[in-house]
Amino acid sequence: MFLADVTGLNPNVLFELGYAIAHRKRLWLLLNPSIDHARSEWNRFQLLTTVGFASYNNSTDIVNQFYREEPYKNLDQNLYDDLLRAAGPPSKTDALLYLRCDVNTEASMRLARRVSSGPIRSVIDDPQEIREQRFAWYVQQVH
Repeated sequence: MFLADVTGLNPNVLFELGYAIAHRKRLWLLLNPSIDHARSEWNRFQLLTTVGFASYNNSTDIVNQFYREEPYKNLDQNLYDDLLRAAGPPSKTDALLYLRCDVNTEASMRLARRVSSGPIRSVIDDPQEIREQRFAWYVQQVH
């Protein structure tokens, strides 16, 4: 099981969260809504808004929420498998997934041209075309 406080959307915590998702860990996320802009930052982040979080203001709130929600009872339920089911069957063809840079530097434009015209079939995630993909889309592409 993986428990994390996502109040500040700390990059290290988000990395660890991604690692936990990839290792099919059950998630239980915490957010302190009394911190300025915490909830609006979470909503703006959008990648994990379907996961949800438990609100807290102090350690007593955390303990009470933990025993009320009982996330430890369904340890076999995890976000990775949920997203795979939602995304549908994996593609039959292998492809290179290229996450294009959101800034069109000379190097990024050259690399994008090379990937799209190369001999390897590719799927390109271009933030200029679609600003934010659904998390399930990424899981399906990587799977």
